[in-house]
Amino acid sequence: MNLETFAAKHKLKTRRSTDDDNDLVVNGKAGQIYEFSDSELAVSFTPGLDKNRRGIGTWCPKKWGNIRREALAAGMVLRQNGDSEGALSFDPASQEQAKLAIKIARAKPKRTLTDSQRERLRSVNPVFRKSAPQNGHLAL
Repeated sequence: MNLETFAAKHKLKTRRSTDDDNDLVVNGKAGQIYEFSDSELAVSFTPGLDKNRRGIGTWCPKKWGNIRREALAAGMVLRQNGDSEGALSFDPASQEQAKLAIKIARAKPKRTLTDSQRERLRSVNPVFRKSAPQNGHLAL
């Protein structure tokens, strides 16, 4: 399973990375999910990404240790291990590992609107009337 299929299955937003490779990634508040190999995806935990959130922009080896232990118990493979950050590879077909990877990266799924919610937003918000998504997804 590639990253596009994984993201579509779990309703995650993908973006192109800003480095030279321009690879597809799923960004989260505390890390990102990316393709590791043809059959594996990987999740990186980098707590310095979101400095506005309390406890995320600081050096936190205890948090990384807890995440690492939980991931290894779920069958994920440790690929990089730093003092307070690291990377783990996982099988995207495993529901348990996929949920844990999304939790580690703190990636938020796209919001899916029902027809009644979409109509209410159109009636209340004039901006939404012009640019309402047709497929029912609203990326927040």
